[in-house]
Amino acid sequence: MEYKENQKVMIFRKDIETQNGTMAIYSYGISNKNQDGTYSKTYRQCIFKKGVELQNKQMITIKKAFEKPKEYKLKDETIKKDSYAFILDFDEIGESTDQLVQKAFSQPNKTNDPFAEFGETVSVDDDYLE
Repeated sequence: MEYKENQKVMIFRKDIETQNGTMAIYSYGISNKNQDGTYSKTYRQCIFKKGVELQNKQMITIKKAFEKPKEYKLKDETIKKDSYAFILDFDEIGESTDQLVQKAFSQPNKTNDPFAEFGETVSVDDDYLE
């Protein structure tokens, strides 16, 4: 697979436990529109240079990447062939979706009270509601 220069993708991160500690596994989604108007989606595993740490659902622009083949043996001794993207150079685009959601819920939401902009507060006693 050839990678276009400045291709934008969303990186998904999954942390797994190994014998040597926690390890991050990265992938990105690919979506194509079919002739009948439906979409087909798949995910591709990707790796980065040593020391790169990305958040889950981080948008990046791929500057330089190549496809790397891999083979592995299944439990029934069958050999499976696959490949993954080795992303050499990229730019992060803003904050990750997870970071934005976390920030939105951690800040007080002033829009809960539609009358807050009027600057008045109204108190209603329990007796009034009966």
